[in-house]
Amino acid sequence: MLSASELTKSYAGVKVVNSASVEVASGEVHALVGENGAGKSTMLRMIAGLVRPDSGTITVAEQDIGGRGTPHSLKAGVAMVSQEMAAIPSRSVIENVYLGVKTKPVGTARANFGARYEQLCAETGIWLNPGARVFTLSQADRQQLEILRALAARPRVLLLDEPTTAMSFDQSERFAELIRELARQGMAVLWVSHDLTEVRGNAQRVTVMRDGSVVGGGAAEEFTESDLIQLMVGYEVAAGYPRPDLVPACC
Repeated sequence: MLSASELTKSYAGVKVVNSASVEVASGEVHALVGENGAGKSTMLRMIAGLVRPDSGTITVAEQDIGGRGTPHSLKAGVAMVSQEMAAIPSRSVIENVYLGVKTKPVGTARANFGARYEQLCAETGIWLNPGARVFTLSQADRQQLEILRALAARPRVLLLDEPTTAMSFDQSERFAELIRELARQGMAVLWVSHDLTEVRGNAQRVTVMRDGSVVGGGAAEEFTESDLIQLMVGYEVAAGYPRPDLVPACC
């Protein structure tokens, strides 16, 4: 379904992603892991069309979408839940969910979007007051809104950049079950997470990045957390990784 091959991106002469590749099949949850600054988020942003790669190719179902921008990626069926909240604070939840999403409602009545929103909430198990202004929402609810915005586009490929960081344990568990169900329905999911327990509990395959390059990967069940950590940092690390003071970074 998704193939990102030999992607490279530099800023001010510094390569943040260096000839990195990842493939995600339909019906697969694929984890992308690495330390802060490894290039994970930049990989997702290139696939989503938010960042133009310097070189490399990106295809969805063999359709080339690389470097053509977010609208082209959305049209090809790619949606992203980003660490950076993209919702407009002054607008309502439902306005943000359907902002920029091309829909084919039966008729032109505004109420039809309410029906679509209720269906989306029922399918995802996420309920937010549709009329609430975004600036009134908690951080966890804003993260849930980003998930609704992505899934409203009915994507074939879903990119997740640390989607559970603001969620409670129960919310994270429900979200993981939602993602597993979407994969069972055929969606391809590429999930960036710093939580290796979360990774091993939900992903079928994993790709590890270090210093902008892919350094390993394969079936998730073949890796212990220690194996993944060693690949991420390049040497064996004592128990207690990651340190509590480490938080997810933007790239």
